[in-house]
Amino acid sequence: MAGMFPPIPQRYVISSTSWIAELVCKYQQNNNAKIEPRDICNWLLIERVLLVSGMAKTINVMAPRIEDGLLNENQTAILNPRAPNDFCLTQVEHGHHPHAPAGYQVFRNVKDFGAKGDGVTDDTDAINKAISSGNRCGLGSGSTTVLGAVVYFPSGKPIIKGSKNFVGIALIDTNVYIPGGNGDQWYINQNNFYRSIRTFVIDLRDMSPDSQGWPPTGMYWQNGSGRFLTDLTFFGGNIARNLQFTSQVTAIKMIWDCGEGDQPIGSIVVLDSSFSSVPIGILTSDRTNIYLEKLKLDSVASVVTISRGPPILGGNGISIVESWGTKTKYTQFSQVQPSSGNRNISPEIRRAPELVDSSGKYFERSRPQYELLGALSFVIVKTFSAVGKGQADDTVALNSALTSAASSGKVLWLPMGLYKVTGTLNVPAGTCLTGECWSQIVASGSFFANERRPQPLLKVGARDGQPGAAELSDIIVTTSTSSGPTGGAILVQWNLKSSSPGAAGMWDVLLRVGGAAGTNLQTAQCPKLSGVENNCIAAALMLHLTRQSAGYFENVWARVADHDLDTPAQTQISI
Repeated sequence: MAGMFPPIPQRYVISSTSWIAELVCKYQQNNNAKIEPRDICNWLLIERVLLVSGMAKTINVMAPRIEDGLLNENQTAILNPRAPNDFCLTQVEHGHHPHAPAGYQVFRNVKDFGAKGDGVTDDTDAINKAISSGNRCGLGSGSTTVLGAVVYFPSGKPIIKGSKNFVGIALIDTNVYIPGGNGDQWYINQNNFYRSIRTFVIDLRDMSPDSQGWPPTGMYWQNGSGRFLTDLTFFGGNIARNLQFTSQVTAIKMIWDCGEGDQPIGSIVVLDSSFSSVPIGILTSDRTNIYLEKLKLDSVASVVTISRGPPILGGNGISIVESWGTKTKYTQFSQVQPSSGNRNISPEIRRAPELVDSSGKYFERSRPQYELLGALSFVIVKTFSAVGKGQADDTVALNSALTSAASSGKVLWLPMGLYKVTGTLNVPAGTCLTGECWSQIVASGSFFANERRPQPLLKVGARDGQPGAAELSDIIVTTSTSSGPTGGAILVQWNLKSSSPGAAGMWDVLLRVGGAAGTNLQTAQCPKLSGVENNCIAAALMLHLTRQSAGYFENVWARVADHDLDTPAQTQISI
């Protein structure tokens, strides 16, 4: 299984015909070989990505760098494996939310809580302690934007392994059912978000297939908002983007049970995918919206079948569905009439050249995690006197840090905190900015007050259409009216035109207005149906993509809060 283990990062399966594989093969037989000058460029092109070759033997190699002593001025180097405990997250400074209790721990290493990671010891209690330590969200606590945490798993074997004696609904449960609670759960269903799980192998092979009356499940995820899944591979078991399922009974089981009754799928879009050797591709009801585009089929008896009914798109043999869809229409409130419009869509939808890769598929790039970089490859904003406590003005410090990081080619690390900003932050081309547990950049003050003359909080790129690269990840961009209304704030103005596909983009970036501690836009200040309160005028625009700009945006969520996340009742508000 191709996966990713810190500190050894994502493993790429390389075919023997690619130039990258040839390069690895060339040097794998002799770890002391000198890299030829013509190959240096190839290493730099893959941007320090770790390659794992599945040929004669496996080696872990990294792109050479002068600062690491692996690349000298003559551009020759010795290939060495990465040090096993050199993952950057264990070395950089960690932050603190200003509204959290003193001593609250943001970064947690599960081994500090007693986890062994040897594949034999039962680590259940240790992992749960690492997650819950500090009186974090659980039964009766509702939700919080204050008590965030990064729970870190060092490399081990395997990462999450279900035992043969496992008891529970799934290895990872996202909303616990309360015993004897008549179906009640820990969290309000529609308010269940702001969580991220990355870089795991989940092994269900030892779990009993029928001891609990239901099959082994890796993750049970029944409700919530703002969820995103990517780059996952599943082998075995029973029951987004780049998901691969092999030998399951059911690959994805969707449940739509809002209101009376239920149905298998609410709506689904399947792009650039393939179904192979399965009797039914999609099993659905007659009230579903389905869209298929460039779907490759191999030995699929029925592509789409109505539950307890006939196939509506047949299969068999090898073929490609270029563009096909179903639809429903609303005849009146709460009544849905199935449409007879299940058909190939003509003319076929043409994809803009800027959106596709060399094979014609929509371009994809996974979130950068900087897993090969040590602490010396990061610029820490605290060294520029940024405070991150929501009171001091961090504008000058952050702008200085952004300039320094971009000019030095390093990653700007933003430890968890609230960084108050009273003017525009200029994000130059060449910037890599990443936060910790959604570090918050907060617009505040008179500069953002005039809704007739909006001003950007983050300005990415100096001018409209500037070519270049930039990577923003794991941050929240928001506003606070503690110093007056911010009705003129544009949270992000994106000027950059990506110099190559995926070179400029945002991953796991949240644009949020109100409903959180430190915003002054909560239940007490902006109660529901209270009319237009001056101090509840909080922003002009979430995201401004200028005319000539272009970028790659994945799991970017722009949200005006409809409820207060830091009160137990999560009362609705008016922003």
